[in-house]
Amino acid sequence: MTITGLGAEGQPVARGNEVNGLRIIYTDVCIYGGTSGGVVAAVQTARLGKSAVIVESGRHLGGMTASGLSWTDVGSSERVWIIGGLTKEFYARVGRHYGQNPESVFESQTSNDSTRRGYDFAKPPSLSFEPKVAESVFSQWVSEANVPVHFNGRLKSVRKDKGRIREIVTERGLRVRAKVFIDATYEGDL
Repeated sequence: MTITGLGAEGQPVARGNEVNGLRIIYTDVCIYGGTSGGVVAAVQTARLGKSAVIVESGRHLGGMTASGLSWTDVGSSERVWIIGGLTKEFYARVGRHYGQNPESVFESQTSNDSTRRGYDFAKPPSLSFEPKVAESVFSQWVSEANVPVHFNGRLKSVRKDKGRIREIVTERGLRVRAKVFIDATYEGDL
């Protein structure tokens, strides 16, 4: 794929054009579903230097995380090490929204066999949050990564070649052609 432009901090940007009045987007990775997993996949794709686009069937980013499931159960404090990578970054951003210093929220904790980084349950919780805060964090992420998001993009058809998805078409006529497609819906729609 030829990338026709670079966004902020040099990230690739998906390119597009119109053919017979239909909008066609060319990208390295198309993520179908703006769930939290879809957003994380898109952001990481951009951070790896590839272009990405999110096609979301609804009107909001973040899936259940930004629609009411706004408390994260990691089990006991013995399992705090499970929070890492972009998940940790998400909770740090949520914590900053509530005035927390991310370094004080995520500090070293000692278990029987090793020192791990994770959530400090003695600090104010950023594992529970308002859904609108989660959606705001997801929106900031895709904006910073220059990942276009196409809302109300309900799937109409899929074009495959030799068993691989090559293009999706939405009910509104948007066509996305990509090298890789990720189904980040909860229903497995793609």
